[in-house]
Amino acid sequence: MFLPGDIKDRIYELFNDNMAPLSHTSSLDYTESSKREELFDETGRFILLRRGHSTESGEGGVDMPGALPSTTFTGQGAGEGPGESESGEMVGYVSFRFDTEETLGSRDAEVIYWYVSGSALGSW
Repeated sequence: MFLPGDIKDRIYELFNDNMAPLSHTSSLDYTESSKREELFDETGRFILLRRGHSTESGEGGVDMPGALPSTTFTGQGAGEGPGESESGEMVGYVSFRFDTEETLGSRDAEVIYWYVSGSALGSW
């Protein structure tokens, strides 16, 4: 999986902003290097949520053939920072990966890991 460094930084920032207060008061605390290794495992995949932008039709979102009607993000104004591009500031993500886990039996269990994280997502 290839993600530019600024996107990885923004994903980690969103994760840390949401999870640090919880993890510091639990036995599941993490370090930045260990969490980055886990988040950006080569088998992981991401769906990035970006603030809406204008299209030729004047509506927010991205025109895609066969897609459901778009929903425009109407949160607070876009800020400057990592993860921004022509399509707007990244305000959230979903990451997922398929894996197997050892069990007490003779077969490994098939599992999926996913994280959902965002900041000030506003209304949809």
